[in-house]
Amino acid sequence: MLGSGKSATLFGAWFIPVLALLIWFLCSIVKVQSQAKAHAMIAKTRSDERLMAILLQENAFKTGGLTNLSKAFILDSLQATGEFQHLFVARTNAAGEPVDLWQTPYRIELAGPTNFVIHSAGKNQKFGDADDIVFNSALNDFVTP
Repeated sequence: MLGSGKSATLFGAWFIPVLALLIWFLCSIVKVQSQAKAHAMIAKTRSDERLMAILLQENAFKTGGLTNLSKAFILDSLQATGEFQHLFVARTNAAGEPVDLWQTPYRIELAGPTNFVIHSAGKNQKFGDADDIVFNSALNDFVTP
């Protein structure tokens, strides 16, 4: 009970609309921050995939080509040294597989004797849908899944 007199007017007719506006404003801020984080994670994954492609191509050149993409070859390639060391640290899961920011193992597939495709399942952690992040080394660009 609010009481009577001046204390009853403290929460007048303006209180509910102002409270609703404040809640809407705070929710908007949270939504914008969430969207910004999602965009940043996608940008970071794209950057990681480009760098992974450079490192895989560099190791393929040193070893005479892409005859296979075994776990050992991939992990050896992703041990960035020199100029890339400060840009990229391969995250791995308990099985030793490189993982994206959502902790899903990348899929790296041969696409010919010198080319490959790197797949991240994206935010929903499921391969084969619109949120996947896919880099094709033959095109040197990202492609839609």
